[in-house]
Amino acid sequence: MKFRELAEVFGRLQLSTGRLNAVRVVAGLFGRAGLDELEPIVYLLQGQLRPAYEGIELGVGERLLLRVVARVSGTTESSVAKQYKRMGDLGLVMESLSKASPRRALSIRQAHAALLEVARASGAGAVERKTRLLVELLQRATALEARFLVRIVQGRLRLGIGDATILEAAAAGALGDRGRKRLIEQAYNVRSDLGGVVRLAYARGAQGLVRIGPKVGIPVRPALAQRLPSAGAIIARLGTAQVEPKYDGFRLQLHRDGDRVWAFSRRMEDVSLMFPDLTGGLRRQLRARRAILEGEAVVHDPATGKFLPFQITMTRKRKHRIAETAERHPLRLFAFDLLYANGKSYLERPQGERSRRLAALLRSSPGGAVVVTESLTTGSVGELQRYFNAMMRRGLEGVVAKRIDAPYRAGARGFDWVKLKRSYQSKLRDTVDVVLVGYLVGRGKRAARGVGSLLAAV
Repeated sequence: MKFRELAEVFGRLQLSTGRLNAVRVVAGLFGRAGLDELEPIVYLLQGQLRPAYEGIELGVGERLLLRVVARVSGTTESSVAKQYKRMGDLGLVMESLSKASPRRALSIRQAHAALLEVARASGAGAVERKTRLLVELLQRATALEARFLVRIVQGRLRLGIGDATILEAAAAGALGDRGRKRLIEQAYNVRSDLGGVVRLAYARGAQGLVRIGPKVGIPVRPALAQRLPSAGAIIARLGTAQVEPKYDGFRLQLHRDGDRVWAFSRRMEDVSLMFPDLTGGLRRQLRARRAILEGEAVVHDPATGKFLPFQITMTRKRKHRIAETAERHPLRLFAFDLLYANGKSYLERPQGERSRRLAALLRSSPGGAVVVTESLTTGSVGELQRYFNAMMRRGLEGVVAKRIDAPYRAGARGFDWVKLKRSYQSKLRDTVDVVLVGYLVGRGKRAARGVGSLLAAV
């Protein structure tokens, strides 16, 4: 398939009104594509090049992209910058200045491969290499293709569709009914690679999708909790529940395959290099050679055992001076769920069984970097309220109550898990007065009306 066809679909999607129409457009695109073209098409629809957990970024700043547009169009950077300021869309600037009349049409796989090459250029001379590769790619593109290639590089594709539209379109095309979206969505929640899942749906249909299980090294989309305002509301909803502290840190999913350990954030970014204390601790403490578990990471004071404020915990998310910061602010991961171990998926097993198996696999050691979180099993409103109060006195956020017989619902927010925080028990009792003091100049679709975001003072 030619990249021109994809660019035309991008244009139709941006002008499209109504989700059903967008679903039809995307389903038609999938139907015309070859099996090996589905993955790059889906990634580009998502505004990325590969799944998020691979961490592939183009690494092209606005100044460099201005230089590329100027070089391709044979004009000056200052002229391109003026037009960009006036039009608010560098893709439209590139389209208006394009002089290319390529002899051979650019294919989707060629365009995707070229963009990947740009993203992977690193080390000495990387900027010049990225510049040269982008210039060569845009010189091979038509004016319409150039518009969307520049937007992709700039990270401003803005098609007005999300993963839900892609899932529905794939269900319509691969399974014959967009109402079967849930089947594809479940596979995507377990394997957070939408391109790979869409390809599987077209290659093997429903039978291939239902066989998907967790795979070490590919993050499972995290289960999310609902909220209720009181201990009484929680017990009324769940009955007897497993109640755990809610730590004020950041959620991590740890994967182990032998000596290799990954750490993935809630947004499924690979943050393994940031947390050597946790990945090393898991190697030493976990009795399973291959496993996936989840927990909340919090900075603590080893001398007193006290948790430090969230602002200090967040200083551990860094790319530089990692060892020094880890020594000054050691993390502890409070593991609360087991998703996979030694070839067996635990996603469909009840919460109580998952918790018991996690405790059996994780060695407890004094000062260990990874520990199983404490929990209380209760059906008493009074006992739950007292436990909540105790967590508040310890400086924690609150509690999370979990239905004991519930499976792990990857990627879903439901009442199998319910969080209770002090902030949920009160409501805003007054209005807030603000004064509009300015605005930011609109870009993209907002360029025509001049106003983007409003600035307000409280």
